[in-house]
Amino acid sequence: MFEPNGAKLNGKKPLKLIIQIPCFNEEETLPAVLASLPRSIPGVATIEILVIDDGSTDDSLNIARDAAKGDPRVRLIASQNQGHPASLNAAAKM
Repeated sequence: MFEPNGAKLNGKKPLKLIIQIPCFNEEETLPAVLASLPRSIPGVATIEILVIDDGSTDDSLNIARDAAKGDPRVRLIASQNQGHPASLNAAAKM
């Protein structure tokens, strides 16, 4: 069991949650998705949000950059368009 703030309880390690958001031309939906994510979850010590931009040609990359500047939980991977599976593989290698 964990304390609500993610601190160790009974000697167990606190949990870390990584939310992966692959995106390609998602400027209309990305802000709402990012805003809807929880800031904390009982039992989870750290929440990290990983936005994987797959070569968007709209403003998705800038939206993700702005989110990363304003929220320390958000990280960004930007790549050329390689498709959804390649985007997730890039995130897994981090």
